[in-house]
Amino acid sequence: MAASHVGRRAEELLRGGRPDSTLALIRHTAEAYAPTEVALLVALLRSQEQGDLADNLVHIYARDRHDHDVVRTALLLHERQAVADAEALLRTAAAYPGPALPRTAGSGPPG
Repeated sequence: MAASHVGRRAEELLRGGRPDSTLALIRHTAEAYAPTEVALLVALLRSQEQGDLADNLVHIYARDRHDHDVVRTALLLHERQAVADAEALLRTAAAYPGPALPRTAGSGPPG
């Protein structure tokens, strides 16, 4: 439901000639949504022939989220036969060092 709401809102903003607001919505979505919701939104945007928005979401999400979230989202997309989007997520995440995961005592490499 969240994915379809964002998809509709993005479409409204684009039709209204507000690309900056559309990009802000995509950025917020990449920050706030769970991997399952992002995977569904990417698929929804593709089905609505909004490839540029889907590409932007994939790029921003892969660049800004923790690797674990990116891998989970890529796996969900792969399972939904969205192999190109799964690959794009992984390639983008590999190209941009993401935010560091917090280290707990003893979880780092041997010193």
